[in-house]
Amino acid sequence: MKHVSIVHAHHEPKSFCSALKDTAQSIFEACGARVQVSDLYAEKFNPVSDRNNFTTVADPDFLKQQQEEEYATTRNGFVTELEAEMQKIETCDLLVVVFPLWWFGLPGILKGWVDRVFTYKRIYERGRWYENGVGAGKHGLVLMTTGGPATSYGRNGLHASMESILQPIHHGIFWFNGFVPLEPFIAWGASHVGDKGREAYLRELRQIIQEIDDRPVLPHLPTTEFDPENFVDGAKRFIARWRVTARWTEEANGLVPYELSAVKELWRAGKMAEHWMAPDRTTGWLIVRAESLAGVEATLAGLPLHPYLDFSVSQVERTI
Repeated sequence: MKHVSIVHAHHEPKSFCSALKDTAQSIFEACGARVQVSDLYAEKFNPVSDRNNFTTVADPDFLKQQQEEEYATTRNGFVTELEAEMQKIETCDLLVVVFPLWWFGLPGILKGWVDRVFTYKRIYERGRWYENGVGAGKHGLVLMTTGGPATSYGRNGLHASMESILQPIHHGIFWFNGFVPLEPFIAWGASHVGDKGREAYLRELRQIIQEIDDRPVLPHLPTTEFDPENFVDGAKRFIARWRVTARWTEEANGLVPYELSAVKELWRAGKMAEHWMAPDRTTGWLIVRAESLAGVEATLAGLPLHPYLDFSVSQVERTI
């Protein structure tokens, strides 16, 4: 990554979240990247989106956000602080957001940065989004701390899944604007793991940044997969129910990690929408995106454990 823009949202410079920002900045720079940091609290960034965004006025009697943003775009009418932030988005190769998870979402100051900086016509508009957006050919990365452990955000955890929590960022901010989302870095329960645990997180982050070009990406279907009139995904859905057969062996046990990795790759490629596995790992199901039953069968045949599982496949009826 030649040019990295880091947006940091934590009010305490000595926090572990700030340590993530500092580590990311130093390692990116050591790798030769040009790094620009927007430290929102330190810069006293105003998160409130209103007429203070603009030096121009399209309609003095009624504030319609998109109308004012479009008007300002054509007349160089954004205030200096927003113009600087928009230029960072336009010129970076990698957009990194660093924040603590607050109330299952972004801290207010970071959400306000998005509200004010991702402006209509200047940054996005219909048709200039997703693979055609301002971030086309670029990537987005979340660096985040949580209060709870990873298990509490898992499939059987107390909280919502982390995939669903981060979807508004990965899909709604990054991919909507063309930035392909990378697999996030999450320091689970950072305040509860002790100094050694936090040191281990920083070591992991250093390695991730040094190998950032090989970081796995998350699912990001292009607009060509959707009907241009109603924006509905045209691919069919099939449910593939599976169960372990009597052919199961110790060799099959050894293939389980490879199976889980393969399923994850299907998810990343957009070929799998959902999956479930019983706690005893003897039964489960996959929801597969495919054009035909033959396509599903070909996908399943590529799974490492396919010889040890019995599958029952049927198409899922979909409604708009």
